[in-house]
Amino acid sequence: MEKRRMNPYLLMGVIGVFTIGSLLFTHLYQAFWADQNICWTPAQLRLTVEETGNRFQMTIGGKALRKHLADGTLLAVDSNGNPYRVVSQDVGVRVNNWDRVKGTILTGALASSFGFGVSLTLLIAGWVYWVKEKKGRLSPGKGFQGH
Repeated sequence: MEKRRMNPYLLMGVIGVFTIGSLLFTHLYQAFWADQNICWTPAQLRLTVEETGNRFQMTIGGKALRKHLADGTLLAVDSNGNPYRVVSQDVGVRVNNWDRVKGTILTGALASSFGFGVSLTLLIAGWVYWVKEKKGRLSPGKGFQGH
């Protein structure tokens, strides 16, 4: 009895589709359906207004918050009703870094999608080769060649 050899393209394609495909699915799930609220700066590590200069800007009365703090034009009232000047240390900022995290995840998804495409191509090529090989063994006129 002739032993049939495993088609390497088909084998690599099946393994790649399941492994790289699951990785791609995980990346896409994280990027589009995961909780987007987990990427906030922790409350105990909040940033100063100056540290968020490139990502955050708040204005009060048309004037930047940074400028108000520098000029000393913001006042607050303490629990006793006494006014005091708001300084930079009184203001804490928390930033949602989801956009940066999502960019990293989608970069990984891009690499995974390339690998998935290669694996899918190998799977299809291996399957086509396997079907042609099987038809060649069972073609009419030649008889069954499996013995």
